[in-house]
Amino acid sequence: MGGLAKDLMQVGIPDQAAQRLGFVLGTATGAGTTNADAFQLLKDATLVICDGAVNSGFKMPASAELGIPYVLVSADSDAMLLYPGTGLNFNGDTDTTGTVPLNARGTTICIRVSATRWAAIIGAAG
Repeated sequence: MGGLAKDLMQVGIPDQAAQRLGFVLGTATGAGTTNADAFQLLKDATLVICDGAVNSGFKMPASAELGIPYVLVSADSDAMLLYPGTGLNFNGDTDTTGTVPLNARGTTICIRVSATRWAAIIGAAG
């Protein structure tokens, strides 16, 4: 991986390659407290600055490509939750309801590793 996709495009790397090699920056505010009402993250935003109330949630994009890392960075002093999306799971946990934390001021990296599974690497508070 090498920086933001837009920066890679500015030095002549084609857009599709740049999006796979780099990150696309986004922001999101957590919502809800279940998979059903959590904030739906965008497929194209792969480096997301998140904020929200304690235990508010974010749902991973169901259309995410395999092997593309999503880096979620907490910009808040409250711990939030990540949901895998309908019919998906994190690290083999319960479909839909299994969550992983986005620790206060922490970072979590999520990678879709199969048609039904996300892998999550959970970072400590920053």
